[in-house]
Amino acid sequence: MENYANKQQRLQLIVKYLEKRAQRNGYADKAFYTSLKNFKEKFTSYI
Repeated sequence: MENYANKQQRLQLIVKYLEKRAQRNGYADKAFYTSLKNFKEKFTSYI
């Protein structure tokens, strides 16, 4: 169970980093932001 929690935390950090990167780019890459949003929705449904 602990291993699962670690993976979960790592995924959350990755998502946070990707969101920050997208914001820094001023959401210039709309496709990237959209796919990140979709991934985040799927990911949060597993939590």
